Amino acid sequence: MARPKNTNTSLTEEQILKKAFDVFSQYGYRGSTTKMLADASGVNEITLFRHFDSKENLFKKVIEHYSFLARIEELEPKLEHLSYTEALELLAGSFIDNLYRNKNLVRIMTTEAYNHPTHARMIYRNLVEKVFKHFVNYLGKFSKSRKLRKFDSPLAARAFFGMFFFYFMNQEFFFEKEIKKFNQKHVVREYVQLFLKGTVNDERGK
Repeated sequence: MARPKNTNTSLTEEQILKKAFDVFSQYGYRGSTTKMLADASGVNEITLFRHFDSKENLFKKVIEHYSFLARIEELEPKLEHLSYTEALELLAGSFIDNLYRNKNLVRIMTTEAYNHPTHARMIYRNLVEKVFKHFVNYLGKFSKSRKLRKFDSPLAARAFFGMFFFYFMNQEFFFEKEIKKFNQKHVVREYVQLFLKGTVNDERGK
């Protein structure tokens, strides 16, 4: 029988993940030393390595911990009881909220894309790409019981989340000071309607 995980160990790891997130967000992967990470977490480097083996493994765990994947898995049971429009709006709103919560990681991803592509891809996979598979599965389940036209689901998933990712990038990193921010709920409704027009069968066209 497996022994339950020590509560103190769990709390220590949670504390390290939270503080490491702050350090990585501020200094990036390369600029964050293990000493900085340990000091911020209130532990020594030996304890840090005992929990996470290496800086790279800690970085990976931080990204996984703050990814949207856990959130979308949590939302999946609720989607079955919502209309197509309501489900899309819930997913889109949650996705944007997660990007704003993790905007420093997105900043690292964009700034290190060329100098450290491995770490940039790691962030992208965990913050964005892993949700595609779940959304593709949702589209597959929904299309069996509802009237959706035939389309490339993996491509549609990228188009759906891509709209909101690009909106976030524009607002947060490029034109924040040049243009007035749009109302997020309005953006979600408008983009979802555009996506609906591309995926739902138009009975009037038959």
